[in-house]
Amino acid sequence: MKIPCDVIVNRCLEYGISNSNFWDNRKKLPIQLLQMKGAMVKPVRKYPSHRLVSEINQPKTKTVVQRKWLKLLRKLKKNGVSKFD
Repeated sequence: MKIPCDVIVNRCLEYGISNSNFWDNRKKLPIQLLQMKGAMVKPVRKYPSHRLVSEINQPKTKTVVQRKWLKLLRKLKKNGVSKFD
């Protein structure tokens, strides 16, 4: 490589590029590149905000309730309880 590792690492830090963009974790890196990978920024996971919203206090839709009710009735019928209204 004609470009030194320090220049590559500095440019990656400058542009906010993490080491996950260069290497696949399933493959073993050569010893020469392990040092460069360690010097680069580790990837940061960004989760969408809708995952953080609590769904416990939100009401369910009519279709969801109907689907769960039918599933419960099928389960009861399968286990031998025939009358459940």
